[in-house]
Amino acid sequence: IISRGLSTGKISVTIGIRIPKVPQEVPVANAITHPSRHISKTYRVSVKPKITEEQLTVLTSSLMIDGRKTLPADVRVISNEDDRSVLEIILYEGRNRQIRRLCEEAGLETARLKRLAVGQLALGHLKPGEYRNLTHDEVSLLKRQSGCY
Repeated sequence: IISRGLSTGKISVTIGIRIPKVPQEVPVANAITHPSRHISKTYRVSVKPKITEEQLTVLTSSLMIDGRKTLPADVRVISNEDDRSVLEIILYEGRNRQIRRLCEEAGLETARLKRLAVGQLALGHLKPGEYRNLTHDEVSLLKRQSGCY
């Protein structure tokens, strides 16, 4: 039931999942959203113009955000076209606007940004603004990944 789900704001709005509302699940919601837990977040990112090797190096480097260095990101080029590139970027912290800041640092415009997965949990084909409840198996998976047994 949607109205009984635990919505952590960022999770339900930007990645479209809700954890069933059970008091012991609150630490799981906090753990998967907090940068200190290093739960991977996978994104598909379209950038303009077409990426160069030098820009790719910048994207995989650490960045200073709020006086602290971020962990390096994993970046894979999915496709290149004349005027843009599509990338898969995996973050291990997910700090505020980290991908957009990395792209800006590399001299790239972020044309499109979509989160595909949190840890090993693939988000599926949700449209912007849509969300779904997690199954108990998915909550268990997130518990194991976040260390919240």
